[in-house]
Amino acid sequence: MERKSLIKKSIFVVIVILLLIRLTSLAFKESANVTDKLVKHFEVSQEDIISSGKEIIIKSFDDITNVTWLSVDKLVIEGDIDGKFDSYLFDMTSYELMLYDEADYVPENFEDYEIVKEIPGYGLLATKDKSIGLINDLAYTEILEDISYNDKLNYKLSDDMSKLLVYHAEKNTLVTYNFEKSFYRTIKAPVDEELLEHFQKRAQISPLGGYVSVEYHTDLIEESYFRIYGADSGKLYAEDVFGVNMSWAPDDTYVCYFYSKELQALDKPVFEDMNYIGRRIGYYDVEHKTIDYIDVVEDEKIISQIYWSDHTATTLVGEVTENIEIQSVLAYDFDTESYSDWQLDLEPYPLDTSVDLLNDFEAMLLEIQTSTNTQMIRLIKETGQVQLYEDVKAFDTKEDQNLYFYQVNDRFIMADQVQITVSNGMSQGFILLDDKSYMVLPNDDLSRVGVWFTHLNEIKILNVE
Repeated sequence: MERKSLIKKSIFVVIVILLLIRLTSLAFKESANVTDKLVKHFEVSQEDIISSGKEIIIKSFDDITNVTWLSVDKLVIEGDIDGKFDSYLFDMTSYELMLYDEADYVPENFEDYEIVKEIPGYGLLATKDKSIGLINDLAYTEILEDISYNDKLNYKLSDDMSKLLVYHAEKNTLVTYNFEKSFYRTIKAPVDEELLEHFQKRAQISPLGGYVSVEYHTDLIEESYFRIYGADSGKLYAEDVFGVNMSWAPDDTYVCYFYSKELQALDKPVFEDMNYIGRRIGYYDVEHKTIDYIDVVEDEKIISQIYWSDHTATTLVGEVTENIEIQSVLAYDFDTESYSDWQLDLEPYPLDTSVDLLNDFEAMLLEIQTSTNTQMIRLIKETGQVQLYEDVKAFDTKEDQNLYFYQVNDRFIMADQVQITVSNGMSQGFILLDDKSYMVLPNDDLSRVGVWFTHLNEIKILNVE
């Protein structure tokens, strides 16, 4: 009996040992399977790409000859990496640098097209000959065949890129196109030669694409008027309202204009394209479909265009005689229905002066350019203090030189000796300037801003959002 008991115990021990060996083997195999990973092989080394929060630094190149935004999140860089000169693509969604094959993004006869802008989700808006259309999946789909007048293509894109306003040459009409719905709407607005000659100034589609406004200028500027139509419905919202120089609020809620009955025509344009100055600004309230007026300026005139920041409309007040006298900055806040009027004590400027205004968080910034000088003036909102803003330095983009600020809606770029400052309307970001030789590269909607250091052959990219 004792021998049988010993045999049973031995068998049990052997079985336990075998089970332990089997379990250990399975566990090891499972562990081995878990840790077995595929290694991605990059066609271009990623070692010299540094990511630090919202900033990307690309140090991969021995030489860079050109940098261009292909879309809001793709950057094409022409340059030399380890002796191989080629076109490279940096993708902001994957943070990967790769070889760029143009055939993957545009048709073979790319030189026949003029790219206007990327419409996210729908392709590249482009023109070809007299037509306008979308490039998607390497194919060009025409929106309208002929949008030309006297060899100029007449079209407007809404700021949010949802709608397109075009001139339909075959039918001599205005047409809106909704990208999301692939929907056309004929706007039954009168179209004459005067409108077509000045299409870029007279015909507008509102920032969010809800409305179309059209100005009709007459020989007597006092008789000039405008109309407003629904961009999708074609419905007439405002008819033959006396006003010119229309300016839409960023969210389509209001449109301001110069009341034409109280305009003074000028012999020579001031501030580049102002042919008149006025005493009253009218506004159309889209939600309530009403017209009202901002208070009359009693002794002075409104002498500049209307600048928007959220629901605040701002303009310059002064006199135009042999010179331009800028006397104050007048702002009206539609939310609080209140005025702010900051007095300026500036020397007169010649008639060929150009001016631009930026409404920042704490201050107004005026860029005043004469033929010989650029003056930057900072107006502190809270105190009304006026100061020369000498810390601001001019910078270059690929399209423009000597810019003191670059603005898209409420986002803007400025520079000083040390850094590039980018504001998204709520907060600010910074790109340190590692070298004095650089070019600023904003994408279309200012969601990302690149700086190309031309001597260092390096690129910094700031994610603004």
